Amino acid sequence: MVVHRSPNSPGAPLPSQQMCGNCVVARLYQNSPLFRVSPEVAPFDSAAAGHCDQESIWDHTKLLFMSHNPSECPLGVGELHLSSNQLVGSLPQSIGQLKSLLSLHISINKLIGPIPTTIGNMTKLEYLYLSSNQLVGSIPQSIGQLKFLVSLDLSYTGRTGPIPITIGNMSSLSQLHLQNNQINGSLPEELGQMIQLQDLDLSHNKLIGPIPATIGNMTKLEYLELTSNQLVGSLPQLIGQLKYLCSLDLSFNQLVGSPPQSIGQLKSLFSLHISINKLIGPIPTTIGNMTKLEEIVLSSNQLVGSLPQSIGQLYSLRSLDLSFNYLIGPIPTTIGTMLNLFQLHLQNNQINGSLPKELGQMIQLQDLDLFHNKLVGPIPATIGNMTNLEYLNLSSNQLVGSLPQSIGQLKSLFPFIYLLTS
Repeated sequence: MVVHRSPNSPGAPLPSQQMCGNCVVARLYQNSPLFRVSPEVAPFDSAAAGHCDQESIWDHTKLLFMSHNPSECPLGVGELHLSSNQLVGSLPQSIGQLKSLLSLHISINKLIGPIPTTIGNMTKLEYLYLSSNQLVGSIPQSIGQLKFLVSLDLSYTGRTGPIPITIGNMSSLSQLHLQNNQINGSLPEELGQMIQLQDLDLSHNKLIGPIPATIGNMTKLEYLELTSNQLVGSLPQLIGQLKYLCSLDLSFNQLVGSPPQSIGQLKSLFSLHISINKLIGPIPTTIGNMTKLEEIVLSSNQLVGSLPQSIGQLYSLRSLDLSFNYLIGPIPTTIGTMLNLFQLHLQNNQINGSLPKELGQMIQLQDLDLFHNKLVGPIPATIGNMTNLEYLNLSSNQLVGSLPQSIGQLKSLFPFIYLLTS
């Protein structure tokens, strides 16, 4: 089977690729004209291929899937690529007859309507991409029948309803993207059955309830994005079992409780975002074990206590934002060991004590905001060593003394240095 351009259209034929002896890749590229899928006898026996009458036609307004009887023809489409076009209408129920399909790409179109329940009949599917359409309705329960599915992307499609519990049956899934929909309900415990999952993005939905403890079973997880939902409850202790996790984003939820000490077991983590929640309690001392961290954002919570001395062990850290909490105590002197830090935001806390002279060791720092704390004492002369500094805000503190002469070395500063009312 090969894929041809319309006889009236210019250009070379669309490429085709034989797969597993009887499959091809059919592609309709962006802004392509009408195409036809037709049988190619050679190198196969003509008697074996003579009754294959499957067609896929795009007439710039809709996509039609014609009947295909696998018993009459050993040929079948192995991959179907229709992404980045202007296809409209609903996915037909007959799409479930494409039982030989391994990969289905129809992202970035204008498809409407629900996902057909017959999609569960396409049991050989490994890749399913329907993102950036205008699909409606819930994810069908039948999707759990796709046990060989490796990657599923239904993001930006207007999905509603809960995540079906049958999703836990997709034991081969390594990537699940459902972000930017209107999915509601709670996170099913069955998520924990997907032990091969590496990338889970459920951000920007309407999910409620707690994060299930079974998430700790997904030990191959590398990316976990749950930001911008309505999740409640505390972080499960078992989150510490996700030893391969690289990025964790739980921002813009309603999570409560203290960050568990087990979070320090996430030694592969390079990005931690849990801002704009209702977390309480101290920052765990085990945070110093997460030595690959490059970014920490825990702003706009209700965290209390002092900054742990162990934070100085985060030698790879580039950005630290603990602003808008209730942190107290002094800035630890170990902060000077974070030599790669370029942004430090501790504003709107109750941090006291003096500015440590070790701040001057952070020569890569570009953005320092300590606004609205209870800092006392003079501005240390070592501040002049921070020659990459572009923004400095020390206002609304209780600093005393004169401006150090070395402040003139900060030649990268923007026109305003916020020292007023200190």
